[in-house]
Amino acid sequence: MCSVECLFDCQELCNEHNLPHNSTAMIENERGECYRLLGTLGSGAAADMFLAEDLSQQRCCALKKFEGSHSSVEFALKEAAIIQGIRHPHVVQCIDFFYRGTKELFLVYEYMEGGSLRDLMQATHDHFNVENAVECMGHILSGVSALHRLNVIHCDLKPENILIQYIDRRPVYKVADFDVAVFVKELPETDFNIEGSPAYMAPERFGDRFSLQSDLYSVGVIFYELLVGERPFAGNTLQLMRAHQRQQADFSRIKDVKIRGIVETLMHKDPGQRFGSAEAALQALQPSERAAGNEALGLTANRHALPPRRHRELGYPLCAPASSGSLEELTEFALPGHADWVYVAHFEDAPFLGLVNEYKLGIYEGISGKNIHAGKNWMNFEVRPLNPHTLAYRTQYSICSIDLSTFEERILLRNLDHVTGFACYPAEQEWVLTNSRVGYYQHLKSGESDSFPCMNFGVVPHIRFLADQGLLYSTGPVGPALNILDKSGSMVDKLLLDSPVISASEGLDHLFFVTLSQDDKEVYKLYFYSEEKGVEMALFKEDIQTYTTFGHYFIALLSDGTMRTYSHPTRYAEVRFDGPKNHAVFTSLDNRFIVLLRNEGERQIFRAYRNHEVL
Repeated sequence: MCSVECLFDCQELCNEHNLPHNSTAMIENERGECYRLLGTLGSGAAADMFLAEDLSQQRCCALKKFEGSHSSVEFALKEAAIIQGIRHPHVVQCIDFFYRGTKELFLVYEYMEGGSLRDLMQATHDHFNVENAVECMGHILSGVSALHRLNVIHCDLKPENILIQYIDRRPVYKVADFDVAVFVKELPETDFNIEGSPAYMAPERFGDRFSLQSDLYSVGVIFYELLVGERPFAGNTLQLMRAHQRQQADFSRIKDVKIRGIVETLMHKDPGQRFGSAEAALQALQPSERAAGNEALGLTANRHALPPRRHRELGYPLCAPASSGSLEELTEFALPGHADWVYVAHFEDAPFLGLVNEYKLGIYEGISGKNIHAGKNWMNFEVRPLNPHTLAYRTQYSICSIDLSTFEERILLRNLDHVTGFACYPAEQEWVLTNSRVGYYQHLKSGESDSFPCMNFGVVPHIRFLADQGLLYSTGPVGPALNILDKSGSMVDKLLLDSPVISASEGLDHLFFVTLSQDDKEVYKLYFYSEEKGVEMALFKEDIQTYTTFGHYFIALLSDGTMRTYSHPTRYAEVRFDGPKNHAVFTSLDNRFIVLLRNEGERQIFRAYRNHEVL
């Protein structure tokens, strides 16, 4: 039996593959996490593929092992470079990669329990109805579009390289196998041999010419085969080459006129006459504006609907600065040193500042700048408001709170280890704690507890309770996503992203979250998500300097000192400040107080405002 309690039917899976379930062969990564090898899924010239059990996550995975020659390691590094840049629901997800020694490299992929599209075609006697074929092609084109946006040409699209995962008994098709994929930038400087599968290769591929449209031809051949029940051309490699280059397929065998036209365009002999992009082909196939828009963002949601939203009573008015006339300047004062973290609180209609410096939390009056409390505990930066005048913070081994009216500090949870993130819902005494791999839910009143996978790989997750419904948490940077769970720990919604979340909040009728590009540290994306409209996005480039989130608003401070308050990705109010340029902005939980910060050498200059714009 397994050494851990399985969350999947590992025994049945091993029986299906005729593999030993009690294997003791282990592969350990540099973090000390173990994969138990259950058996071989396949072997190639450069790598071997194993079915493995991820003991830390209690799940099956496909472990690809490269070792031996210098060329094998080159193959591994190239595949890692390609797959690590892709975050998409219709591309097989790489969940880990690591070295062991100088000549061993491992890529760990999600295990696709549904097998390949070829397996499914054989089970259905090589024939799909139009509806199922269109659904399959939509998934494939969506995945190919994600590759092409990164300027990657797959070069070997065929049913064997389309893998299947079942969600709610519906197939989800994912593009896999990047052994011969190439970056577009490689084309002018590389001599290519014919690599791929001749039955699915575009005419120009036989002359060693490549383009993104070459993949579209292969997709067209797959589409034809699904609809007709056999490939358009047969024969040996030479016969296939001549047929692809000179012979027209019998498109009359496709009865649906619209679909026939799409397949003909995909399989046009001239690459310039095919669709201009995989996204254009997807839009022709599925013209729904919202679906195409979300796919273009690289986002998708599970088929579960978000449950009706109920919100806690805030107990105070929510404000948003709409103009400079809504802000009353209170004071400006200077403090020495550098603050690693700033929190704005209020008590009896006066602002307070919570500043973290050198792992200590200090409390300052927001009018005079006087230090009125020096924290006792060493802390790990992360601070969360329990209410407008109470903070929770994380130390090495506990979660503590401080009351900003009495400055009483209490230990709320003890004897913790390796905690990377936390969230609390004080009204119900509910907590969620995470490490790099697992989240733990605790209900202090009832003693109820649960756990769930929370893959972060060293990135602190962003966790929010959704009132009395469930919780939201982020993962990343490998496979970044925003997940919504119900109180039982079941997945309600999953939004797959192209970069990790750095901030998330719950609005009155939507969720919003901010991601930071992994390619360019200055590029922020702001996403709004609601049941009614799905996902909407705003992209910030060079002009955003810093930001803060509160309630259902997002405040961005631009590099010219202008402050914007967003209630929607395309709607915002703008406030311009006179005087020296500010470097950061902070708000109280209800946004009644706003504090701007600028750095002047060894000093920090704080300027506090009271906001009168009550919503």
